[in-house]
Amino acid sequence: MTDAKFEGFRRSYKWLFRLPGTCTMVAVVSGTLLLELVLSIAVNYSVQELAKNLLAVFLPYIASHIVDRKILTWRRILGFFTVFLILLLPAILLRKTPVVASTAVVLLSFLVFIATSGEASLVIFLSSYLALLYFLYPQFFLPSLVEISLYVLASLPVLYNIDRRVRKVTGVGGLKFLNGFLRYALAGEKNKIEECIKASSSRRTIPIHVFTFRDNGEVLGRLVVSGVHPGPLRTLGSSTIPEKVVTRCLRSVFLKAPAGHGENLALSNEVDRVADAICDVTPSSEESTEATLGFAQGKLVNSLSIKLSNGVTLCFLDPQIPMEDIPAILREEFESRGVVLVDLHNSISREYLQLPDDPEDSPELYLEVKQTIQESLSSEIARGRIKAGFAWSSYSDGITVGKAGVSCVVVEVGGKTVGILSFDGNNMTPDFKSKLFRELGKEVDHLIVGTTDTHVMTGTFQGVDYYPVGTVNDNTLLDVAQKCLSEARENMKESSVSHGIFPVNSYFMDSAKLKGLSLATRLNVRDGLALATLAFLSYVILLTIG
Repeated sequence: MTDAKFEGFRRSYKWLFRLPGTCTMVAVVSGTLLLELVLSIAVNYSVQELAKNLLAVFLPYIASHIVDRKILTWRRILGFFTVFLILLLPAILLRKTPVVASTAVVLLSFLVFIATSGEASLVIFLSSYLALLYFLYPQFFLPSLVEISLYVLASLPVLYNIDRRVRKVTGVGGLKFLNGFLRYALAGEKNKIEECIKASSSRRTIPIHVFTFRDNGEVLGRLVVSGVHPGPLRTLGSSTIPEKVVTRCLRSVFLKAPAGHGENLALSNEVDRVADAICDVTPSSEESTEATLGFAQGKLVNSLSIKLSNGVTLCFLDPQIPMEDIPAILREEFESRGVVLVDLHNSISREYLQLPDDPEDSPELYLEVKQTIQESLSSEIARGRIKAGFAWSSYSDGITVGKAGVSCVVVEVGGKTVGILSFDGNNMTPDFKSKLFRELGKEVDHLIVGTTDTHVMTGTFQGVDYYPVGTVNDNTLLDVAQKCLSEARENMKESSVSHGIFPVNSYFMDSAKLKGLSLATRLNVRDGLALATLAFLSYVILLTIG
């Protein structure tokens, strides 16, 4: 059993959150402390006991901060302290010992330290707390030690299962994977998580196709079709490949071939090498000055083909329903025939179609797509000399469009114009796609709208996987696209087209393992929440009977 749509990863994002700024946290802690001081005086609660407990909680975090400053920042220390103060309020009102609250927050911190920090930080934190408790509250030392020990013992089988569940799928322990991911999310450390990803990956060769347009030897621009998928998220793996290619290679339009997360690079340090190679790729075919356009409509995709006279064909697949990544097996099948497929990746909604990796699982869906492709390859709506013009806008909203901005090329064949727009984002809302076709479709004979499928923004926003292109700033984005298309038309010149391939030989993620890991992640999040609930229940029980 696997998670074909990576729901385990998507659901886990909602548990990642960003604390307010340090000044805000200081204000919250100060305000809560003042409130508790007033309440303590009002209910005749020992202010001295309160002060001792505050010290017993705060100092262990300081000690751990010295060991692991990247994770345990001052803002996060204040976050832990805020949780403690919240748990302390009922203890004050019920006139219970503050140790009930401090021990509860220690149990919760134990889980966080296991997931994010090293053994040294955890040992220092627990030993510091217990030592302070021994000197400040000797009467509560033994009960607290027993409670912490019992909780740790109860947690060990669950933590072992979390570790084993992922190890069975990837060959790497779940706690190491979790630690690597959280250290990346919280401190930007890539080495550990990419080490885990590499260990669960395999070495393969995946091509990136580069169509270079020239006018009398001068490069007008490039159309890059990447078999490497820009993922998995933020700056990991090949996530940044669109922005690196577009910003380094003069006037490049980046689109992806049919590919999914199984075609993610495991190591981000490969991206610079790949981008540089794409800029200087050697043509593997003769230059074409003429081409034939073909077009076909289908139920799942429309297909527009540009058949170059050198025997290489570009075929753009435009989803007609909300759809996720078209699997790489389709790319491989048509590449063997000299056809380079482009997955425009331009329509997504809550309900969407995901073609299975194995065609045998849904042969009728694959047959429908392949028939549409074949029909476009057989048709002819224009034939003649090639003209082309490129343009690029650096526009980025940091939410839906990344640093590669909006790039475009207008290609004319036999008097028919094809406008190709590429947005540096991850998929597109159906409403914005319709708006683009309605407003810009009249400016060219055929409009092609695609996204780079960049994953730079994936997992950045609390509770949201990512925002598709068009979710925000749609009118601004429409204006940017219109100007880009107009500029590309103004730049049109007669051109020749050469085709080159850069074979990327490196470690790539394993699709089957990723789907298994997603399922394991969903189960592990469930188990982690169960342990957190157990810590909170122990607090409620002690608050009741303590």
